[in-house]
Amino acid sequence: MPDYPRSCRLLKAEAFSAVFSFRRSVRGAHFSLHYGAPEKKESVAPRLGLVIGKKFMRRAVGRNAVKRMARECFRRLRPLLPPRDFVLRLTARTSKPDRALKQALAAEIDALFQKISVLFCEENRLRPQSPQPGNGAKSGLL
Repeated sequence: MPDYPRSCRLLKAEAFSAVFSFRRSVRGAHFSLHYGAPEKKESVAPRLGLVIGKKFMRRAVGRNAVKRMARECFRRLRPLLPPRDFVLRLTARTSKPDRALKQALAAEIDALFQKISVLFCEENRLRPQSPQPGNGAKSGLL
């Protein structure tokens, strides 16, 4: 899996805790996508962690299918995502995943990641840019 290297995964409990303590998320019908600042300042790639508990999906086959869908969506949208840590958490009880439910879950995961990319794109656009010398900005010297 060259498009989902180990450096793009949240692996340690501390990284998950840091994302959850940042207390920012985007919610859908079945999922909550939590996001936080990257663990390291030099990190430039978004990272993903998954929390798919037995409480909401009993069968391991279904949990593994949801994880595969989430990783695939993350791989596709990774170039559009900001360099943050993300945790996708299943928050609603689901039935046995048939084809229609899998498609609905995949569409929801896609929508959450796209909502995040739009949110951070707007945030960066609204942030005031500091004037840099040579860009027509006046210097403080007269």
